[in-house]
Amino acid sequence: MVLENLYSKIESLNSKINSFRTTLEVNETRTRVALIDPLLHELGWDVANPARVIAEYSVGLGGVADYALIDNNNRPIAILEAKRLGSNLSTHKMQIVQYAVASGIKFAGLTDGDNWEIYDVFKQVEFEQKRILQLSISRSPVHECALKLLLLWHPNLESGQPTSSFPPIITADNESPPEPKEPIETKKNWINLMDYNPPVNSKPPLAIEFWDGTQKPIGKWHELLTFVVEKLYSENLINDNHIPIGFSSKTFVVNSEPKHQTGNSFASYKQIGDKALYVNTNLNAGQIRSNTRNIFKKFAPNGSNLYVKLSQNPMGD
Repeated sequence: MVLENLYSKIESLNSKINSFRTTLEVNETRTRVALIDPLLHELGWDVANPARVIAEYSVGLGGVADYALIDNNNRPIAILEAKRLGSNLSTHKMQIVQYAVASGIKFAGLTDGDNWEIYDVFKQVEFEQKRILQLSISRSPVHECALKLLLLWHPNLESGQPTSSFPPIITADNESPPEPKEPIETKKNWINLMDYNPPVNSKPPLAIEFWDGTQKPIGKWHELLTFVVEKLYSENLINDNHIPIGFSSKTFVVNSEPKHQTGNSFASYKQIGDKALYVNTNLNAGQIRSNTRNIFKKFAPNGSNLYVKLSQNPMGD
């Protein structure tokens, strides 16, 4: 596999996602044919060859995986669950990992053709730290997608110790993969926002990591909320048509002016954006967490995740 071919394939898939999103979101079959099968083929997994890929593979717990990727010893090394474009992958990740564990299969993944997640199921870490790949084709630079997706390249996955950080010099399918680099240090003290329930009077998180892998340090509680709103606004996932945003009948979280529905002014607020948005920051830690999660679930890209880094001493000195 030549890396340039993978670049071209990713560009083609990105174009399909943008041009035919409505059509591909109709059902899983369209997504598989247009997006998933072509990428697997480019990565050395010929979906038409049962020696490489078995569709509708029976796994433990009475389940069926959409794809089983077969190694050179005729054994499944990974299973993949496919969903229609735009599906929320987070509701399916635990199930596919449980299938892999029950079947003794090392890797498990799921995708909607745009978002891809792969888990090393027997890695002795917390569940979220088992994830070794997460990306969005439509929201990431082509070169970044290509290098990350090399983790799924057949010779790489076959090695049993795949890495997405190969130098970009790949030639033929039958060549041995380069020696893997040392594993990236496991992220400690990071937690998915959806699993985050800070104790009363706890310190704010130390940092936030967005769905595209970028991070920002956090110094004050309100920054958890304002940074997420700012990120969504900068990517046009929140725009003027969505304003005001609120989750109760009388109060707003985000508005085009620092006022609630009642006409009362925000007691404290943060202004963001070229066309001013005002984020209500007169909230306690629990309210900040709750509003951040609600806004993230409503406006963030499907299948994306948001992480916060916890202080080792969350209750302060």
